[in-house]
Amino acid sequence: MRGDILKIAVVGLGNRGPQHLCTIAGLKDLYRLVGVCDMAPEKLEANAEKFGVPGYGDAEEMLDKAKPDLVVFTVSPRDLSETEGGRSDDPELVCRVAGV
Repeated sequence: MRGDILKIAVVGLGNRGPQHLCTIAGLKDLYRLVGVCDMAPEKLEANAEKFGVPGYGDAEEMLDKAKPDLVVFTVSPRDLSETEGGRSDDPELVCRVAGV
């Protein structure tokens, strides 16, 4: 995948999610943010608008529509089991930040 721009989605917009969004958005020659996902509508709307990407309340829907190459999960261990899924077409799980 060398030379290609990696499509990344972020699940979890609590404490650390927005930090990851800033990093991804700042490295436009390497990454393209394609979607954000969170269960809290106010966090979802604010970050989707700020970064100019679609926002999703459901991780499965985001995977289907945004088609990311990678997904960064920044959710608590309690919420992670609800978002991980077990699909055979899941993008590679890159970052798991527990205890957010």
